[in-house]
Amino acid sequence: MDNIQHDIVKVINGKKYNTQTATLIASRLSTGRGSHLFRTDKGAYFVAHSTIWQDERDGIEVLSEAEAAELYETYEEEVSYEQAFPSVIVELA
Repeated sequence: MDNIQHDIVKVINGKKYNTQTATLIASRLSTGRGSHLFRTDKGAYFVAHSTIWQDERDGIEVLSEAEAAELYETYEEEVSYEQAFPSVIVELA
């Protein structure tokens, strides 16, 4: 279990978040834990937290686009910024 990524489905505020149907856009791994940033087909963002530790639970945290963009910059990218945030205009520095 190298990547510590589990299939998680959770309904939050009447909306279903599913790691199997969303697009993985970035990840962060640590010993026994994984945090995976996803974007749904409808453009919602969430982090799925996975663990192998007995006293901890897998879970989903819903994020705004701004929160997701902030995390994306600190995680290992799975897709380009433009793919992860298609509605954001990226300007030259």
